[in-house]
Amino acid sequence: MRTLQTIPLIFGVTGHRDVKDFEEVKSSVTSLLKSYQDTYPSTPLVLLSALADGADTLVAEVAKELGIELHVILPYEKEKYLTTISDKEKFDGLLNYAKKVITLDCYEAENGKHTHCYQKLGEYIADKSNILIALWDGEEEEVKNGGTASIVHYQKEHFDKNENMFDSKDGNIIHIIPTVRMQNPEQALNASNITSEYLGRLDKKSFEKNLDKIDAMNAEIKKHEDTAGKTLLQAYKNFFGGQANNNQSKYKKLMIWMLRLIVGAIIFLELMHVLYGVDEFKSWASHLIVGYLLLLLIAWIIYKVFMHTGKLQDDFIFSRGLSEAIRIQNAWNAVGLDKSVSDYYLRSEPISLTWMRMTLKNIHFLDNTHYEHEATWITGQTCYYQREIKNRNKQINTYEKYEHRLFRIGFIGAIVVFVWYLLELCHVVEHGHFPQNWHFVVLVSGIALLLAGYAKKVLFVQGYEEEKSSFEEIYPSFVRAGELLVTGNAEEKKRVVFDLGKKALVENSQWVGLHDARRAKFEME
Repeated sequence: MRTLQTIPLIFGVTGHRDVKDFEEVKSSVTSLLKSYQDTYPSTPLVLLSALADGADTLVAEVAKELGIELHVILPYEKEKYLTTISDKEKFDGLLNYAKKVITLDCYEAENGKHTHCYQKLGEYIADKSNILIALWDGEEEEVKNGGTASIVHYQKEHFDKNENMFDSKDGNIIHIIPTVRMQNPEQALNASNITSEYLGRLDKKSFEKNLDKIDAMNAEIKKHEDTAGKTLLQAYKNFFGGQANNNQSKYKKLMIWMLRLIVGAIIFLELMHVLYGVDEFKSWASHLIVGYLLLLLIAWIIYKVFMHTGKLQDDFIFSRGLSEAIRIQNAWNAVGLDKSVSDYYLRSEPISLTWMRMTLKNIHFLDNTHYEHEATWITGQTCYYQREIKNRNKQINTYEKYEHRLFRIGFIGAIVVFVWYLLELCHVVEHGHFPQNWHFVVLVSGIALLLAGYAKKVLFVQGYEEEKSSFEEIYPSFVRAGELLVTGNAEEKKRVVFDLGKKALVENSQWVGLHDARRAKFEME
């Protein structure tokens, strides 16, 4: 059985060409990368390096020694780039080890220099990586010159937490390894004093929690059989879609049954209290406490074993969110858009969901092909929203109908009992004329109100109203997009699919955030 490829954690490297204390720096890099391998055993690592002299080659060598996958990024054609490399034998050895070689489309400037190409190279590596390793002496340099300082500052741009906390690179991290340069050998720097800068809203604790989730997801992926003959993008879509479908029904059924058991337990308790006041039932009414405790115990077991850990909810909510985002990525790829959904997805949602954006970013890096035509996506989504709006209306109407009817029964019953009690209290009706079956009226009214509250709770937990509003807002956009795809040219199609994708990502982000916030939480412990 061929298992589906796990999703890697992507490292990039930037640094000086003239590294002085080579072995000391190499030891720090080895320790850093080894710590990630040991902490996240189900998650493979990938290194992006340009294999320039010094830092790039040093980190690439460590990657090779640790068995880390290497992707080489060349700033321009290999033949010309080789003229800048001093140890060509080492360069060729690492190039042969690399799983992938990417050559950027960049040419020398009119002055014959490639400074802008090196800047473009550094920005590319920074953009594609989750974790940037910078072998840097801390000295500032000219901005946009392709140097180490320039790339570090590029990666940290736009992260003023007081102004813009939702940048697309929110969630990345930079590890700075102090590195003495040959041109300044007197610097007092210790390569073992690695500093880490977490970009955007993340800190060390939240970053590690996100990586834990990626590692847990990869542990599940390892168990999944890959399907031959499909693109990697489609394989991931099928995996996450299958996870969502398999767990959605389980999760919702468990949620409803847990609510039913709690309602049933309260009904047993109500029966016990009411029947205990009737002489002919008093002898056995107290035994109803057994039914109350038993149903509550079963509900507690379901909550503790299946719901409290949140695994079912995670598999349902997050898998569906990833599956839908991958479908949008496919549509963008299909029309030739070089865009990653991770730049537009879940940007304003809680930082605990950053791992989903990292996952989507890395999937796009692994595979930027497509598996279906963009029109198929639009047609499918149009039918989906149309069907789901109808379903949500039906579900809302059903539960609201039960809620209103039950509430009226309970309210009227309570009013009847209360009025009769006042009449007797005010001596309008003689004492002792209170109906013998008043206990049952109290019971029926109490249970009816309880069931009305149950119907209301189901509507809240399922989030039908919010989903319906979201679907109704985006559905017309898909209808118009389908019409434009027929009449528009290639550029218009790109614009339509891009804009529609962004809108769908916003809708899906809201869906994930809504259901993530509405987890099953009951005060039962």
